[in-house]
Amino acid sequence: MTVIRTDARLFSPDPCSVSDARRWLRDVARPCLNDEEVDDLVLAGSELVTNALLHGQGDIEVRVVCEDSMFHLEVVDSAPWNPEQIQPSPSGTLSRGGRGLTIVATLASSWGVASRENIGGKRVWVTFDRSTCAKTTE
Repeated sequence: MTVIRTDARLFSPDPCSVSDARRWLRDVARPCLNDEEVDDLVLAGSELVTNALLHGQGDIEVRVVCEDSMFHLEVVDSAPWNPEQIQPSPSGTLSRGGRGLTIVATLASSWGVASRENIGGKRVWVTFDRSTCAKTTE
């Protein structure tokens, strides 16, 4: 695998950070992903940053790695507890939240959570498999 791009940014635990993270992810991803892939990445990143803001602790670090065969996103916070994917209600009732990780799981090739053993907290990661990181035009 060839690494094409890596980048990271720290966001404060502030509601404005979600829109800032979306803009930053879009800017980072545009050079190596097509428009549909950028949209999927930005949506997944927005959901993970929102979760870190609402349920995590401390600053939120967002990391991206673009390789020729995949695009990897990590969102890191200081909270020791792991997020849980909530299954949608079969009754079809509408709730105000709880769909973020379901959206992420639908968009991504894989996702998971890893503890940061020596420094505390966790990182939630998603991977998008792809055949090339060269931006395609139609």
